[in-house]
Order: sequence, then C-alpha cells, then structure tokens
Amino acid sequence: MSWGLLLSFGLGGVGWTFAEYSIHNWVMHGGGGRNEFSRQHLDHHADPNFFSPIWGKYLTEALVVSAMLGLGTWLAGFAPALSFAAGFVVVYHSYEALHQRLHTHPPKGPVGRFLRRHHMTHHFVAPTKNHGVTFPLWDLAFGSYRKAPERIVIPARHAPRWLFGPAGGVRPEFAGDYGLRGGAVTAAQQAADRQAAYSNLAVV
Repeated sequence: MSWGLLLSFGLGGVGWTFAEYSIHNWVMHGGGGRNEFSRQHLDHHADPNFFSPIWGKYLTEALVVSAMLGLGTWLAGFAPALSFAAGFVVVYHSYEALHQRLHTHPPKGPVGRFLRRHHMTHHFVAPTKNHGVTFPLWDLAFGSYRKAPERIVIPARHAPRWLFGPAGGVRPEFAGDYGLRGGAVTAAQQAADRQAAYSNLAVV
C-alpha cells in the first residue's frame, strides 16, 4: 500500500472520530428526541442497558459508505476513496465495540479506567459533555470536555454489572472511583429517567 493510501486510511479513521463527536453532540443530544438517532440514543441514557438495534446501524453505515465512495471517487479517485472509507469503517466498528464494553466489562489498566470514567461522567454527571467516547480530542477542541469527578455516584438501577461485588455493593477495587445510590427500579423512576434523558439531564 502506498503512503498516499495509508494517509487516506488514517484520515478516514480521524474522520470517524469527528463524525462520532458531531453525531453524538449535535444530532443525538441536540436533537432532543426529534429524530430517530436522537430518540434511540436518549433511550440509552434513560436505560444504559439499551443499545440501538444493530441492523439499523449497519443500514446507515451502508448508505453513508456508499455516498462516501461516490463522492470520494469523484474528488480523488476510487483507490483513495476506498482507503478513506476503510479507515472510517474500521474506527467506527472499533468505537461500537468499545462503547458496548464500557458498559459491560470492567476496566483493565489506566486507559480502560480513564475511558470508563470519561463515559460515566457523560451518562451520570453531565450529559451535554464528553461526547467523544473513544477519546476526548474533539471535546477538548470544542470546549465540551468535563473532567471526571473524583468519585462518580451512579443510580444502582443503571450501574454496569461489572461494578457490583458478590454482596451487591461496589467492588472494592472500584470503590474509590464509583458509588451507588437508590434501589430497585420502579415504573415511576423509569418515567422520570426518560424525562431526564430527553431533557439532557443526568438520571438521579
């Protein structure tokens, strides 16, 4: 592969990180539930165990990549366009896997700890901040970065399962980073959580 195609691939990957930030900030949260992407994402905030259906993501991906290839071929030729699209897709799929793991798997090492605290701050402290899930580059650039508080307190009904120890409380190794509040979920809490999520407020 030539240096030009490697550059195109890298630019495609960086392009996804900007798309990730833009969609998350201005389409999903800025949409306020007025479009399908926004509704599905805010439903994820109301219940972090809910993830958008994968078929919808793949359909959107196919449409975006087709348009990207068409425009890119017209601007730069097929090979650079294909390389750019490949970089975009690889980093997009990495983002999807990472986002799910932030909710379903415990951190391993300082990077895993940082990314989870960064994302849990978005969910449970400041939903209008920390829109970059993979890393905070664009949050820093656009002034939407929020440093995680020393200890993030999460409603027990929304806490990731990896946070719980055998006795039901926070596992000792995570107790310095996280706390729990509240108890079992109720219908009234579910309605309140959805209202908070659609108002870009943290669930409590």
